[in-house]
Amino acid sequence: VEFGINIARSREINMPSVCLCLYRIRTIIRRLCRKYRSRAGCIPVRLNESNQLEFLLIERRLRQSNQWTIPAGGVDQGETTQEAAIRETEEECGVRGKIIAQVGEYRDNKKYNLTSIYLQTVSQTLGETEYEEGLKGRRRKWLTSSEALDGLHWSQVNREILQDCIVTIENNQAILEKL
Repeated sequence: VEFGINIARSREINMPSVCLCLYRIRTIIRRLCRKYRSRAGCIPVRLNESNQLEFLLIERRLRQSNQWTIPAGGVDQGETTQEAAIRETEEECGVRGKIIAQVGEYRDNKKYNLTSIYLQTVSQTLGETEYEEGLKGRRRKWLTSSEALDGLHWSQVNREILQDCIVTIENNQAILEKL
């Protein structure tokens, strides 16, 4: 017992390392059980003044220069994927809006996630103090299609999702009319 106390006193607990360790343990358990975690997200989209598509992305938690990600998170018990997608987008991007289309479902066999992605128009942008907890020091930014694809260079899955969004919008006049 004394040995354990001495170790505890001699080391500082590094919370990010503990969280990463727990995350990896959960991932291993999901793999062993072959159970995918249900996730959902929305990609806010608009047409800018030049009539170009723009997507609202958030800065990665790692805060590396010009690395962006799609707002998404876990589906809570009793929640639909659409409800979760709207909630996660409000929490992480600080915007409210309406889902206009489902882009697809994406299976990540490395992390054992199954993520449903939707396109969303924006009707209200919250001030930074209103969504400060979800932002956690990250920036949000409207990016053109090419800028967004460049910012997602670190993730092949996220690039595929955004490319599917672009194709979905360009091939569907009804979605273009809602922007």
